[in-house]
Order: sequence, then structure tokens, then C-alpha cells
Amino acid sequence: MKAFIIDDESDSIYALELIVKEYVRDLEIVGKYTNAFDALAELDQLNPEIIFLDINMPQMDGFEFVKKINTQKLHIVFISAYDEYAIKGFKFDAFDYLLKPINIDELLGTIHRIKSGKSPDMGSIQELKNTLSKRKLEDEKITITTPEGLNILKISEIVYFTSFKKFSKVITTKNEEIFNSKSLKEIEDIVGGSFFRVHNSYLINLQYIKMIEKSDKWEIVMDNGDKIPTARGRKKELNSIISRIISH
Repeated sequence: MKAFIIDDESDSIYALELIVKEYVRDLEIVGKYTNAFDALAELDQLNPEIIFLDINMPQMDGFEFVKKINTQKLHIVFISAYDEYAIKGFKFDAFDYLLKPINIDELLGTIHRIKSGKSPDMGSIQELKNTLSKRKLEDEKITITTPEGLNILKISEIVYFTSFKKFSKVITTKNEEIFNSKSLKEIEDIVGGSFFRVHNSYLINLQYIKMIEKSDKWEIVMDNGDKIPTARGRKKELNSIISRIISH
């Protein structure tokens, strides 16, 4: 079988391609595009059977792309970091929907259903909403793309992210430092509400806050002993978040 990957983030394309090559040997990626217009131009020529399609893209998003093609002989698999797009995605006759970071088992399940000719077992829209809302952070993983290859980490094992030039660095509970090709903004969109952007250069896991030193600098001490500066404009919001955590 042949497939396209369409995603405006090149590192996301690379990560998905690595997973496909490792786990789905009989699926050939014949087209990789960061621009949906380019994919549209080569669609008839390369004839993919599956299109892994990011939703939130500039110029032409995933939904606009689907409107322009004949989907009868295609399996559209929407991919996004945003849960709220899932419901709209199925209204566009998508075969399936995968959340970033890609879960290998979910991807394999989608490929199996495509090969066997089975429709996704989606149930009702409400059931789909419930399923999405029940995905727990401690079970979630994030794909860290480095020059050496692909690291798949549990989000619950990440203490914080910090910016590093145009990219970022991951600090884990094992005190590992892993360089990542994604920016902090891209990561923030993926990891969700258990992390907080306390500073332009830091995105912290709230569960690993040990104490807040409310000196002039307002530094956050993490469980591993690292001190994280807090931007002046984020102090009030951080106070509010900590208060809600304590009250629960």
C-alpha cells in the first residue's frame, strides 16, 4: 500500500515516517509534504491509498484539502494535537483520527482496519468525545526527534522543557537531558494542561513543583532541585493554578 503524509511540521513527518518504516513494513510513503497544495498537485500521479493528514496547517488546512479531492478510493486519517478537531474530522468522512504524539498501537489498529476493509469502531459521537476526554496524561507519550533518531518518552517522566536556540531540551525525572527538534510552542500545544509556560524559555510539569521562592526573582524549585525563573506576567496565573491544585 502507498501513503502520503501531509503536515506543515517537517519533524512530525519524520517521526511518523520512522514509525511506519519500523512497524508497517508493507506501507510505502510515496509522498511527504509540508504544503497541501504540493500534495494536491501530485495526488493523481502517485495514487496513494492512505493520506495521513494534519488538520491545523497554514494556507490550506486538512479540511480544505479534503474538500478538493475525491475521497471514494482514499482512506483519510486525520492527525492533530487538538482533540476538538476530532468530531469535525469524522463529519468529513475521515477513515480515522489519531492524536499527536502518535500512539503506535493506535496507528497499527488503524492500518489493520484499512487492510481488512473494516470501518473504525467509533460508536456514537458522544462515545468518541468520552474516549478523547479519558486519555490520561500519565499514559501518554511524546515523540522527541533528535539528530540521532527518535525518543519516545512518557509525558509523566518529563520534569520540564527549556528552549535551546531554535529548538528545545527535555529534562526527565532520571535527570536525562535530551535535545529536541520541536520548539517550546509546538510542545506546549501537544502536552496540554499539566504543563505551564512560566517563562518564554521554560515549560514546566506542574506535578514536579517542589516550592516557589517568592523573592525578587520568583524562582520555582523543581523536585530535581533545578530552579526555574518565572516571568513577571505569569506570576498571577501561576498562583491561581497552584491554588486550584492545592484545593483539589
